[in-house]
Amino acid sequence: MKWPGCLTAFLGIQVLSYVAIRWLSGTDGHALTWFALLSAVMTSLLFIWFERRAQRETQVIVKIADEFSRRRYQLDQEPGPLSRHGQTIIRAMAQTATATEARDRGLAERISQMEAMLAGMIEGVVVTDFDGCVLLANEAAANMFSRPRTELIGRRLLDMVRNSSLRAAVEEVLLTRTSHTTELETFAKPRRLIVANVTALNAPSRGGLAIVLHDVTEVRKLETMRRDFVANVSHELKTPLAVIKACAETLLMGALHDQQANTGFVQQIENQAEMLDQQVQRLLELSQAQSGQAAIDIQPVDLNAACRQIVNSFLADAERRQVTLVAETPGVLIAKTDEDAVHTVLNNLVSNALRYTPVSGNVVVRTRMEPGHAIIEVVDTGIGIAADDQERVFERFYRVDKARSRDQGGTGLGLAIVKHRMQALGGSVELDSQVGKGSTFRVLFPIENGTGH
Repeated sequence: MKWPGCLTAFLGIQVLSYVAIRWLSGTDGHALTWFALLSAVMTSLLFIWFERRAQRETQVIVKIADEFSRRRYQLDQEPGPLSRHGQTIIRAMAQTATATEARDRGLAERISQMEAMLAGMIEGVVVTDFDGCVLLANEAAANMFSRPRTELIGRRLLDMVRNSSLRAAVEEVLLTRTSHTTELETFAKPRRLIVANVTALNAPSRGGLAIVLHDVTEVRKLETMRRDFVANVSHELKTPLAVIKACAETLLMGALHDQQANTGFVQQIENQAEMLDQQVQRLLELSQAQSGQAAIDIQPVDLNAACRQIVNSFLADAERRQVTLVAETPGVLIAKTDEDAVHTVLNNLVSNALRYTPVSGNVVVRTRMEPGHAIIEVVDTGIGIAADDQERVFERFYRVDKARSRDQGGTGLGLAIVKHRMQALGGSVELDSQVGKGSTFRVLFPIENGTGH
């Protein structure tokens, strides 16, 4: 029953009650007394009834509100007996819950998109509060700091990444509320060179920091290699050109007519010109290998036969150097690869082994099989390569023994060519070496199951 109807019925009962009491009592005084008592009782009962009804309605609303908070209430559910006011409240709650759920879904989608974007970035991203505690960090940042991502979140960044450059940048940005860029080197191996851009976040409160990390290790390495390459090319070309120029000037100054000396000067010019030609040819070959423009003709190649052929071509050179050169390649070993590339790789490795192996030393070329690879090893008992040099011997113009390489005609490009030719074939080259004991260069050719035997 609605409130207006309840009040009308209550007033009607009051009037009827007074008329009945007046008729029964016969006097106005007694009638008023009894009517007052009856009215008080009826009013109390009415208030008790309304209070209990209100309590029941309140309990229904509270229960439905709890269901809304747990996201389990559906709009088509029967809310139970409620007044119009209670039903209005429920409808308002339902609309609020629907709007809140839509906003939550939108927020969850945006958060998911942001996390996917951060996860796909190669740059590291770290967000901290004003006290330096990490609020957000992507996987790239965790990898740069060599720490699990979960270990970064919620902890002070500078407590986990102890770096004076980063600390100075963070303190300056917190003080000036601007941005700052610094460069730092990680302590964990392999060491990385990181450029950190630290920016203050503008917020109504004290705000925090956003740190974007760029790994520039490879960029710096390439810049160094480019500078070294220019310097090395200049030096390598300058030396024979200087000899050619000196010999030509000597001949022009009168040695041309000296029958005892002129032939020697001309021979020097020819030797140095030949060296220049080798350098240019090797540079062109290396450039083609690096750019992927070298022609590759993939076909079945007997690696054992190729090794024996190369060894036979170097036997005279090995005998002249008094070095024993043998091939341990019994049978047949077939791999689908480029035959010219195989010969180029073996030529460079065997010539290097002979060049750096002293008198009475040994050079062995052997093959073997591993799952997925056919392997050729060139093993020598030469001077060996120090551990610090082993990572750089495949760089252009890098020589372990510069004077000896030039004296024996080395161009400093052979191992770089080996590396890039093997990469073009989908293979790789490895090195094991000890100073004074010799070196083992190992080239791995990929093979399909059943292609090698």
